[in-house]
Amino acid sequence: MDKLKNDDFVAMEYRCNVNIALEEGNKVNQQELPNDRWKHFRDTVTAVASATLGKPYGTQPRKPWISQEMIDKMEERRQQKNVNTDEGRQKYKSVNNQLRRATDKAREKWLEEQCSELEQYGKQGRMYLTYRRVAELKSKRRRNTTRKLKIDKPVGEMVSSLLSGGRVVSHEMHLLPGF
Repeated sequence: MDKLKNDDFVAMEYRCNVNIALEEGNKVNQQELPNDRWKHFRDTVTAVASATLGKPYGTQPRKPWISQEMIDKMEERRQQKNVNTDEGRQKYKSVNNQLRRATDKAREKWLEEQCSELEQYGKQGRMYLTYRRVAELKSKRRRNTTRKLKIDKPVGEMVSSLLSGGRVVSHEMHLLPGF
């Protein structure tokens, strides 16, 4: 998708190829049912996309700052992890440290780029874009939404109360504010 957004030549080539393929398909498939026409349309668009843009290499990283070199380092680290010799452990530590440094540097660079983009939006007075971009960046993080309980009485008193047959009353536990 980045190729379509960033490269005008690739985008134009993709559009032309899709239009040509759909026109050829429409000439042949005039009398088909709508479901069959939809399947043909879907298959045509996917085939042209894979031909024009190529198929993605392996699995795509979830984090935008992860590069192909880092993925290769991760694979090398996985291979070194299974080597049960002193040399293998040293190599694993070395590769792991290199990978950690590279990812930290790349994440910092990515964050700087995002911040400069937000600053540019702010300077231009495009607050809607600023807030929308902040929401997009923030929504990718999932917070642990489990509720945390605050207990007024010490745990020992509650345990002894439970052991003696007493009940813990619900007003003895309060939810923390904001959760």
